[in-house]
Amino acid sequence: MSNILIDILGLLKRKKIVKNPNCKDYIPLSTLTDFKKPSVKPNPQYQAGVISMCDLKTYVNSGGGGSGEVNTASNVGSGEGIFRAKVGTDLQFKSLSVGEGLNITSSSTNITIFSGYVQQQRTTDATQLTLSTSKTVDNDSVESFVTRISAMQTGGSAGTIGDVWVHEFRGAIKQLGGVTTLVDTVTDELIAEDTGASGYSVSIEPGTGTIDIKVTGELNKTIYWKAISVFNNNSL
Repeated sequence: MSNILIDILGLLKRKKIVKNPNCKDYIPLSTLTDFKKPSVKPNPQYQAGVISMCDLKTYVNSGGGGSGEVNTASNVGSGEGIFRAKVGTDLQFKSLSVGEGLNITSSSTNITIFSGYVQQQRTTDATQLTLSTSKTVDNDSVESFVTRISAMQTGGSAGTIGDVWVHEFRGAIKQLGGVTTLVDTVTDELIAEDTGASGYSVSIEPGTGTIDIKVTGELNKTIYWKAISVFNNNSL
């Protein structure tokens, strides 16, 4: 039978177990070689050791014994800190959010913050499609926008893989009394374009409380579309 078990059974037999121990109470430990600490007092009868509750508490809180350590966290530098508090053994950190005109994405190793409202789509023929997640226009407000759209052929039996099409669009769409309309016209500026991509087209239109970006590719061409927009909201 192990030394520690003998000590515990001896205490139970003598009814020396207390529910609310204090500094004058001791608990048995394993052999002294398993617990190197000056405050551990030997028990010659069983070649084991005992330690007072106060010494044990101090030892644990100081990170002794090699079984753990008291961890803390802090913010450094002059920027906004993300550490909130330590609650028990839990280190709590603030979450990150972004304001209008910014986006945030995360992977298993990185958090990326970037400007612009991103929308994407893939076309394989000349059918008009709307880019993903149309921007909402609040009632009694106007959203002016600058949108740069790039398109690249990534596959298909026609055309040339790698052909690109890049245009920038500027305009404004408003919603008043629940009715969404285009303000004047949308400006379309050619940035860069391969000859084989000259047939691609984009239309930016008011939806039902949204700004819809509609793209049209070409037959037998797989085209990946990506739009990055910056919006400016003004409301009544």
